[in-house]
Amino acid sequence: MNEFKINYYNPAVMPKPHGYSQVIEFSGNSKMVFISGQVAEDADGNIIGKGSIEEQIHQTLKNIKIAVETAGGEMKHIVKLNTYLKDISHEQSKKYKRLVCQYR
Repeated sequence: MNEFKINYYNPAVMPKPHGYSQVIEFSGNSKMVFISGQVAEDADGNIIGKGSIEEQIHQTLKNIKIAVETAGGEMKHIVKLNTYLKDISHEQSKKYKRLVCQYR
């Protein structure tokens, strides 16, 4: 029988969670990592980039990168990324895609 292990992480350089873990790593014969929903907050809970979608996307992706690396992965290992953007225009969509490509 395979042994499975679950690790819970809350990296100090990410926003502090309340009642959940930022990163959950499930391992056995293989490894899967689940990352909680990320927003444009720094480790102190400050919103970064108010009024700038690019700064907000950058901070969110920075948080995701920290979470992935905490579990020993890289951004190129991400299989699925759900994104929710408010009032997305074609121009904002292009900015989002450009920034995501920079992180991969």
